[in-house]
Amino acid sequence: MTQTLPVVEVASDGVEFGAAWWKTMLCSALPADSGPRGLIYAGAHVGEHVPLFSAGGFTPILAIEPNPVAFAQLRQVAPRFEGVQCVNVAVGDRDGTTPYFAVSDVPTLNSTLEPDRDYWLKVAGPELVDRHPVQRSEVPAARLDTLLAGKAEAYNTLYINTQGSELKVLQGAREILPHIEAIFTEVNFVRRYDGCATFDEVDAYLKAAGFGLIYLWRYQDGRYTHGEAIYSRAAAQAFKEYA
Repeated sequence: MTQTLPVVEVASDGVEFGAAWWKTMLCSALPADSGPRGLIYAGAHVGEHVPLFSAGGFTPILAIEPNPVAFAQLRQVAPRFEGVQCVNVAVGDRDGTTPYFAVSDVPTLNSTLEPDRDYWLKVAGPELVDRHPVQRSEVPAARLDTLLAGKAEAYNTLYINTQGSELKVLQGAREILPHIEAIFTEVNFVRRYDGCATFDEVDAYLKAAGFGLIYLWRYQDGRYTHGEAIYSRAAAQAFKEYA
């Protein structure tokens, strides 16, 4: 059984409204007798959501971003809010280093996975693809299990925005997942990146880990190739008892 929650547009400059959105959506995934505690922000970019998460009651916030340029901006945002820690690594299923692919002038497509050229040629065309070349580098990498060793109990919410590597992030979080009650993740319905996990793969993994899907939305960009989902451990138990 899947409950689909209503979709609300979040104004980019509306912190109060945005905080209400995140608190309503994410807290609906938490147990009835619980509330927001710590939030893991994987793929924090320049910290766009830090003000919203903080105003929504999530603390501490672990903001993780691999891109050094974006991370420098994130570090400017973090001190304005209590309990925000920033880490300049890529999260995934291993510790050490990992390739990082930066798309020129389109930072929202940056990923530890290489963009699938055939896919992007099909949807954007060769002229646009050639105008935004992909630059490869190596960046530090870590599993969430490594970053949160001995600290996992402080966090009950996980937010993932890692451009196709969502399943790798989850596979590197096996030890902390039992402490997590709510998960927001971007999902892909087609493989936009090489090695990108699809929604079905992420969904199967999280359901096997004891989470239930309560919200699913495809971005209405004309192609419906990706979107977002929220999972709840409490909902999975409720659905099980109801069945």
